[in-house]
Amino acid sequence: MHAMSAAVAPFRRFYSLDIASRAAALSFGSNALLMLMKVAAGLAFGSVAVLGDGVDSAEDVFASGLAFFTVRLAMQPADAEHPYGHGKAESIAAMSQAALIATGAAFIAVTAIWRLATGGVDIAMAPSLAAMSVT
Repeated sequence: MHAMSAAVAPFRRFYSLDIASRAAALSFGSNALLMLMKVAAGLAFGSVAVLGDGVDSAEDVFASGLAFFTVRLAMQPADAEHPYGHGKAESIAAMSQAALIATGAAFIAVTAIWRLATGGVDIAMAPSLAAMSVT
């Protein structure tokens, strides 16, 4: 019985969170799984398109992790150091996410231009398309 309660403890902890935190936690987990699958497929098959999609998913993982913490921070009541509350944390997180998206776009653009300029890259199309359709 003790082993069963230890296995259930994370679920109890999850359901004790508010709805916004649960949504951010689920988003983080699903995005992390998709990121791993896409990056692995992109590297395995040499596809910049799939690798770029993996980079986009990595950005989503970061954004959902950031959302989890900022939602919880923004819900805290006002205190002596923050007399108007902590709501601006979400704005700072949004600005960070915008910078991350711009960085990811630059990475994808540089990689694609390098591949076009140097040539000689063989891409296995069927596995790449299969990976994109699954994820």
